[in-house]
Amino acid sequence: LPQVPRDLETVCLKCLAKEPAQRYASALEVAEELERFSRREPIRARPLTLPEAAWRWARLRPKVAALLLALLFTLITGFGGVVWQWRRAEKARDEVLTANADLKASVAKLEWRRMVQLLDTGDYSQGMSQLARLLRRDPTNPRAASLAVSVLEQGGFAVPAAPELSHGQASIITE
Repeated sequence: LPQVPRDLETVCLKCLAKEPAQRYASALEVAEELERFSRREPIRARPLTLPEAAWRWARLRPKVAALLLALLFTLITGFGGVVWQWRRAEKARDEVLTANADLKASVAKLEWRRMVQLLDTGDYSQGMSQLARLLRRDPTNPRAASLAVSVLEQGGFAVPAAPELSHGQASIITE
């Protein structure tokens, strides 16, 4: 009952325990315990701990307890399996991302070598085409920008022939 003090409930439950070893040994012990309770002193009987109460409940309802235990085992095992698979998937994803980054770096190095080789052998149209593609992908690449300026400064490019342009009689544009 909720209105019964916890200590009095503990004394009553000890008196009603199923096993004789868990009850008071004599009526004198019960009387002393009730006197301590009435004087508001701590009683000697203690309430059941949570494991003791759970064990007692499980012994009274073995089928329900077995089902709950099986459910708990299943939940813990399932959760552990999900966490294990999640960690495996994250590790695999990290490995793929690292491999992709390494592959991109290798491809960039090969493209750079090919472009420099084309420029060194005098194939400026192909070399500059690849350099322009590299600069379009990453316009802030200082190495590519420096190489482009260097190649353009060296010259050697054919200037397209065009007729002179004029704007009236006052000026003639030759280039």
